[in-house]
Amino acid sequence: MNIILLTRRQIIKIWLEGNEKFLDYHCCPYCRNLLVKTKDENYFCNNDRCDNNNTYENPELKENENGKN
Repeated sequence: MNIILLTRRQIIKIWLEGNEKFLDYHCCPYCRNLLVKTKDENYFCNNDRCDNNNTYENPELKENENGKN
């Protein structure tokens, strides 16, 4: 299993470029590991050393569901 961690410099660069959306949706908020997309379109942190090894809902899917209702 390969774990890709973003450095602090990379995170700052993403924020300066205005890509907060990418950072929020695709990086674990606890360890900053890149999240893996699951079959049900959610994201999963596969970092074994992360304290919060959970699946995160895809916010884009929630927005689409709310827009349809």
